[in-house]
Amino acid sequence: MTAGVGLVSLVLGFIPVFITFIWTYYRCETRAVHKDTVQKVLAIAGPRQLLQVWIAALKEDKDFTLLWAAFCLGISIFNALLSLAAQWLEPCGYSDSVIGTMTAVFVLVGIPAAALCGAILDATRAYRPVLKTLLVLDLIGTGSLLLAARHNFVLALYAAFAFLGGALIASSACLMDTAVELTYPKPPELSTGLLFCGGNTLSIATTYIMLALINSQHGKCLPLNAVFNTKGGFNAPVSFFLFLAFVICCFLILNYRGPYRRLQAELQAVISESSDNESQRGDTKNQEELTRDTSTLQEPLLNFEESSSTC
Repeated sequence: MTAGVGLVSLVLGFIPVFITFIWTYYRCETRAVHKDTVQKVLAIAGPRQLLQVWIAALKEDKDFTLLWAAFCLGISIFNALLSLAAQWLEPCGYSDSVIGTMTAVFVLVGIPAAALCGAILDATRAYRPVLKTLLVLDLIGTGSLLLAARHNFVLALYAAFAFLGGALIASSACLMDTAVELTYPKPPELSTGLLFCGGNTLSIATTYIMLALINSQHGKCLPLNAVFNTKGGFNAPVSFFLFLAFVICCFLILNYRGPYRRLQAELQAVISESSDNESQRGDTKNQEELTRDTSTLQEPLLNFEESSSTC
């Protein structure tokens, strides 16, 4: 039964991924990347000096610091969870093949969810509400996964891995888009690079911390509800650590109030273009009226000249 559930999950996960890749390819193929602003700035200042100025400016941006801290912590937990899922769930009676299928479902559901999130952001530009909603879903998915990490809960674990994968990968994509929106007109590669640089670096420490916590459980299967349920006080350190990490991420994002700088610049450009068009139309209209008035004034003058010549 377990193999059948895993096979069905893989097939159902592969279909939306394939459709998403095809849709994304043909959608992105028609879009051009505008780098005129960056090229103009690079022509004035050198790339090294410009990069130093931009990084210093991002360090002073409190809104970007919130996004950076939340992304680093979230992506490090994501990497640690996928790397150590077998060691964590093995005491609960699940084989490596079953756990590998669960992690595959995690990723396969997350990819189309991220594409769907991108389409929603492209249509609504509601970066803050979507990001905060996804972080709350991350917290719910993490709690569900940690509560389902027990013996003979394979279906609940599959559902929890799928739900958390969809929410977590989508929220990572949404956070990167939000960072690009916040740091405009700086190039998107700068903010995205800083996010992944911090997240991958923190992943090393997080993986070792989670491995140490798994070893401290001494081969026991301890879900989240076992944190304070056993004698001796605190227990289930892995579940507590993962849940606490996502509580911190959720707290950071719920306090995010960053502006929509790219959207504001685009709206300003549209307003300026509209004003220019209106002024051009006004000038054309004034010119037409002036020409009409001139012809109206010239007509009696011509009649007067004709009558004078006749006289």
